[in-house]
Amino acid sequence: MKDPRDCLTLEIPAFPLPVRRGRPVTGKAKTNAQRQAEHRQRRKLALPLPSDAFHDELIALRARVRELESDLEQATVDLAYWWAMSDELKVELTRVRGGGQ
Repeated sequence: MKDPRDCLTLEIPAFPLPVRRGRPVTGKAKTNAQRQAEHRQRRKLALPLPSDAFHDELIALRARVRELESDLEQATVDLAYWWAMSDELKVELTRVRGGGQ
């Protein structure tokens, strides 16, 4: 292969042009900024905007969570009461069976 500006060297037709390595050039290369802008645009189109129904459902779920937290707190208090009651009953049972002498 000869330089295009070289008019003194003769081209030898017996040798094929060397094949370039890598991906072929298309002439449509993009800068990193262009690729990033396209990526952001695709992501923006892919994300659904929250609707009023979604907002209402979210409020209802938060209320349900508060209700369940209140129920859990009451169940914890009840459980503590019953554990204390079972300890008292164990002591009473031991006393009645005569183990406390």
